[in-house]
Amino acid sequence: MLPTIFAATLALIAGTNAVAVAQGAAQPESELINGNRKVCAFDETLGPSLLVASVKVPSQESEINAWAYGINWCTSSNLVSKGKNFCTGRGVEYLHVPLTDKFGAQDDRDCYANFKVEFVGCPDEGNDYTNVTAKFTSTSDGSSFEYQCVSDRELHGCVYNGQLQPPSEASYTAFLTCGITAEP
Repeated sequence: MLPTIFAATLALIAGTNAVAVAQGAAQPESELINGNRKVCAFDETLGPSLLVASVKVPSQESEINAWAYGINWCTSSNLVSKGKNFCTGRGVEYLHVPLTDKFGAQDDRDCYANFKVEFVGCPDEGNDYTNVTAKFTSTSDGSSFEYQCVSDRELHGCVYNGQLQPPSEASYTAFLTCGITAEP
């Protein structure tokens, strides 16, 4: 599985500490849930991070999968699309994803987010995804941010973080962690 992931075309969507277009965003607040775990609003310093990869599955078909991640953890993979166009309009939903800073470290307040990610701007033809944006929308409070692509030569994809130049330590940590532990 690992060589398959290494051979895959990757895009990293790091939605933390980014230049974002806020749409109805609230000030960072949290709601205490069962002790210390809190649902927190997105802001420009904290947010979920997402790794997107085109992977070859055992049937030798290619599909686009996504993992929410941070330092030393990642979710199971979620199917985004079985074709090249991952701007499907249906999005991918994640529950209880820890909020992290721009380097992938978890927030001290033990915050998490429930969110949906939709991709906008896929090309009709070709493989140039540099104009594709990722819209993260909180399913808890409705706040949302749209992140622009920053070209990433190392991973042959995009980093959706306008302030953190690729490749970052978090991007490689997420890639290695998810590449080893998450299977499509």
